[in-house]
Amino acid sequence: MSSGTERDPSRPPAVRRREDLDGCGCLRCRGLDYAVVSRSFGAAFIWGGRLLRRRPSVLLVFVLVGVAQQLSLLVPMEPGIAAAFVGIAGVFFGRGYAGLVGAGDLRGSDARFPPVVAAATRLPAALGAFGVAALGAAAVAVGLVIAGSRAGPALATTLGVGGGRVFDALVLAAAVGVVVYVLVKCCFVPEACFIGGYGPLESIRVSWALTTMHRRKAVALTAGLVALFAVSVALEAGVDAGRPVVISVTFAGTTVPVRSIGLSTATVPRLAADAGLSAVYYLVFAHQYVQGLVDEAAAV
Repeated sequence: MSSGTERDPSRPPAVRRREDLDGCGCLRCRGLDYAVVSRSFGAAFIWGGRLLRRRPSVLLVFVLVGVAQQLSLLVPMEPGIAAAFVGIAGVFFGRGYAGLVGAGDLRGSDARFPPVVAAATRLPAALGAFGVAALGAAAVAVGLVIAGSRAGPALATTLGVGGGRVFDALVLAAAVGVVVYVLVKCCFVPEACFIGGYGPLESIRVSWALTTMHRRKAVALTAGLVALFAVSVALEAGVDAGRPVVISVTFAGTTVPVRSIGLSTATVPRLAADAGLSAVYYLVFAHQYVQGLVDEAAAV
């Protein structure tokens, strides 16, 4: 069990659920400002933008991630593998750095602890949690597709859904639904790892509990994140089409190139815009994670 607050401002924050604290879990014991519970969802974005101006290192981290991913394309191995790993690990590291800086600001101890060291230390747990959640969702989705392909024709006739193609579409929709559901329920997993210091499985438990209580915010944050990524990919597809593809996804004979993990290095303005949006958005995730824990403790 860890205490409700870490009084040494040189240490990274560890904001946890009430049930995981030794203290009472109130704002004072957690060392949090009252603004964290009074700030609206929209005001959290304003807070994130202002914090980014005060702590430009958050933006710099995301820019460096994009540059590192581009440089990783030079690694002599299977095309895209190194870049994909650097992209995923880099964005998680950037999200962790942003989260730690944001949580530190909410606790009034920003700039006094080394968020780079804390983010690097907690990165393996975040990647492990991401792997567990992704594999679990993929296993269920693939299982649905396999079961549907085997039982499709007979079951489609029994249900009278108009043939195998319609049934396949229903199965595919169910599989996508599972992935989306897990994505929403695990949207605070990185924050639980980086800000809360939880392990991979514990962070999934914490995110699951938070999104159950704050379902609308979780859906809104996840939808916004997916939308930003989709816009980035769409814009990237029209810029420098000859640049090596980092990741490509093929479905039903159609290949969709994903040239980056949310960060584009096609042009300097694009990289700056992607890095800025990512930085602000992940600061908002940190704010909503901390706010959600306080709200949860108050509801007990």
